[in-house]
Amino acid sequence: MNWNRILNTMIIIFLVLNIAIFAFGKLSIQNKYVLSDERESLLKEILYENGVTMYNFYPSYEPMSSLVVQAPEYDRDAILNRVFDGQRLENLREMTEERVIYEAYNLDDEVLVFYTGNYAGIIDYSGPSPLYQLKAFTEEEAIKLASDFADDLIGELLPVTLSDVHYDEDTNRYEILFNQIYDESVMFCNYVRIVIGEEGIMTARASLYPVVSHSSEKKELYPVDEVIYMWMDTIDVASDELARIKQIEIGYDLGLDELNKDASIEVVPYYRITMQDGSRYDISAYTNQLQKEAFIGAFYRE
Repeated sequence: MNWNRILNTMIIIFLVLNIAIFAFGKLSIQNKYVLSDERESLLKEILYENGVTMYNFYPSYEPMSSLVVQAPEYDRDAILNRVFDGQRLENLREMTEERVIYEAYNLDDEVLVFYTGNYAGIIDYSGPSPLYQLKAFTEEEAIKLASDFADDLIGELLPVTLSDVHYDEDTNRYEILFNQIYDESVMFCNYVRIVIGEEGIMTARASLYPVVSHSSEKKELYPVDEVIYMWMDTIDVASDELARIKQIEIGYDLGLDELNKDASIEVVPYYRITMQDGSRYDISAYTNQLQKEAFIGAFYRE
């Protein structure tokens, strides 16, 4: 009898069993945090009765931990040199608005704003710029121009990828959104949002807060259907045509009061509901509360 072969066979069987048990356990946990067919059907029915439709994708809602982030240190000189192509800037202003200190750099009609303290992760720009112009007013060219400008605005601080493109027929402008993906999660708080018209780049905002550490505790999230019901009760979606939810995803965002804290800055899981018309709603996955705009800024305008 070949005992080595028997021993090797038993080891393989043991490993396969353990892998199967692990996979079954993981699948059971995942299924616990996925909408059942009955809840999904009920949600669709209630949405439709209230004038809302959506694509057939509902994110799972496994427990998630919070993250600690920090305001970065931008190389201002490098950013100014890239955005303004080394031209001499005039009228540096340091001002305070609602206790937020910022410095504004002007060149003709362009303004670039850096903030301080916990707001230092934010940069605002208003144009248009003669340096960033479209070859043609198309979505493809708008994305390319936005990508070039985003690279110049944030450098290599954090990697961001294209996450959404929306064309507004009323304003004849494209809104291009880039987000960081961290550990397979979308960082809603880390983005570059650029509005482009036929004149070129009209406004831009960069918000970048590098992750410092994870919380060790994972907390339960509100199920996605309860979040949608809350959103539907809070937002007036009545219209002559059906409102369409384009996407629902889970990521990390800054709470309303985080930037005003003296302590470390925490980001927590949020649901983001993106509508077909380009509007977005962020809802805390911990509290099921709709996020209010925490900070507009001195120059930034939608």
